Amino acid sequence: LWGRLQSSRRLVFRFFYFCIAAVITGWAVIKLWLWRPRVLVYAPDKYSKKYGCDFRLHLIYATLRAKKVPYLEVLHTPLGHEFIKNLFIRRRAAAYLDALAWHQRGAQVPPPPVNDDSIPELHRHFCRYVLACIVQFTGESVRKIKFLNTILKYSAVKVLLSVDDPRYTNELIFACQKNNIKTYAFEHGHITKYHAGWMNYGIPLGRTISFGKLFVWNEYWQKALLKYSATYNAANVEIGGELRPLHALPPSSTSHRNNPYSF
Repeated sequence: LWGRLQSSRRLVFRFFYFCIAAVITGWAVIKLWLWRPRVLVYAPDKYSKKYGCDFRLHLIYATLRAKKVPYLEVLHTPLGHEFIKNLFIRRRAAAYLDALAWHQRGAQVPPPPVNDDSIPELHRHFCRYVLACIVQFTGESVRKIKFLNTILKYSAVKVLLSVDDPRYTNELIFACQKNNIKTYAFEHGHITKYHAGWMNYGIPLGRTISFGKLFVWNEYWQKALLKYSATYNAANVEIGGELRPLHALPPSSTSHRNNPYSF
């Protein structure tokens, strides 16, 4: 009984957080249509008091503010206490991708049959579970793309500036591409052959989703990406320099100044 009460409590709180995110997202969409900003900025819902935004993109925010370029933020956030905390600190409207997801969490998709006697029963059960997840998440992704496409169709957005985060941006990238919106991403961490979202092993280039241009820190990371990735190549990867503060480097180091970003 106690376990059920705890589960119900978490569900109520999550629904409460979702309602807040949905209202703010609705207001952000209205601003997008009426205010007509031409730039979207995507980032995880992180907030640095020093920069007033996600510190990994602080130079982008600083440039947009200095040049007085109107923009709207698109954020990913776990709907919880941190979301509420950042909301009150940030005090500006943003579109939350997570506000598009609640209505998609309906009944579980029935697992497709796996009728292969050569596969042990335990493995068949696992295969059914994996296939059911793929079917469900694919449906959710398609619905999210349609929703984002409708929003962007009636906007004046021309550019998406983003952290290189393939976990939550694919639907946004695809919707932008359908509306002829240029997409630019900026490296925020190291890249290895184990980062599947950047590599897309064995997937034809025409069937992958990628940013129109990915700016990496330096030649080392460019080579690492080009060595393994089926998605990124010399045409859509460019050395841009370091966006985030390099606190680990000695003051004499100028490697992050050799390739400054410009807009």
